[in-house]
Amino acid sequence: MIKVSNKILMVVTVRHFFIGLGLALHDKKHDYHLVFINQNHGEELNPILRAAMALVAPFKTVRCMPLNSSGGASRYKTRKKIFYKLEQLIKELCPVEISTGNDRRIEFQYAMHFARGVLGYDVVGSYLDNGNGSYISYEKLNLRKYLSRIWIDVLVKKIAYGRWFTTAYKYGDSHWIDKCYLCHLDHIPDHLAEKKSSEVELRFYRTENAKIVLSKYVEHLGLPHNINKPSDSMLMVLPRVKMIADIYGSLEEAKAVIADISEEYENVFIKYHPADTLNPLGFDQGVTILPSSIPVEMLLGVMEFDYILGDTSTAIMAAKWMFPNSRVEFIDTGSPYTLSIKKLYMSMGILPFDPRESLV
Repeated sequence: MIKVSNKILMVVTVRHFFIGLGLALHDKKHDYHLVFINQNHGEELNPILRAAMALVAPFKTVRCMPLNSSGGASRYKTRKKIFYKLEQLIKELCPVEISTGNDRRIEFQYAMHFARGVLGYDVVGSYLDNGNGSYISYEKLNLRKYLSRIWIDVLVKKIAYGRWFTTAYKYGDSHWIDKCYLCHLDHIPDHLAEKKSSEVELRFYRTENAKIVLSKYVEHLGLPHNINKPSDSMLMVLPRVKMIADIYGSLEEAKAVIADISEEYENVFIKYHPADTLNPLGFDQGVTILPSSIPVEMLLGVMEFDYILGDTSTAIMAAKWMFPNSRVEFIDTGSPYTLSIKKLYMSMGILPFDPRESLV
């Protein structure tokens, strides 16, 4: 019997989970082991973690490292526990690859250090498509925080944990990374162009088995079995409630804009941010409120929409990638964050929508 090699996926965000899901669905030559890191909540308050723990497939195993602790001494003790657990995991699996969507994370760096530097494994370090952060850098928007991380945080961690800790000036840029798994090879930034890259293809999520797996996840996350999946439909992906008021002026104006732009669609779906579990805009008829706990990428694996509108989030980039022929637009607030990514979005065919024009 041929022994299957193991790969470890170290995920922080839903985006990392989604990319890892595609790789595990597509790659039949390796067993994938999912490891949640840098989590603030356990299964009770973490829907994706709960779903992954319950369903497991297409992963071989699913586990979560100890949750984040507050306070210097407490955080140090927690990280030492994490390092020990990672050591045991790496010894057990002898991985040929360790992947992450954030190579700045100390858990990933320690795993690579232990596998390569201590055990001498020939293990590949890989970077998972992180959405917006993989293709554009926001350091200039918060230069003080960036410089603090580069000069102070790195030095503190080197002293506390070891000289193996380093930093990546940009995501995927660290010396630990040999390979990148990216969705948009035509838009690879210069700092990743020197790495070996493999494309995460849409077909990974479109096989019959993939559809079954995605359906199980979204049902576990709360999508009703009898949800209508119609044509002539619009999906509105909303940011945090506090941001909605900033963008539109008030929740009442936001509701008016959504009602106005959705008039031409027979079926309108609203997807609130995962942090907003209620219905803050108060829609009571004419729209379908989707469970906020379901990530947009997962939702798009089982539903199709003619028009998708949202803020400048990775979800909107994913929407255009998953449905290139659908109308996908981002809310153009004119903020420095939006301006920094506007050119990239438009080159991908994601067009700007100005809510102020609808309020005129």
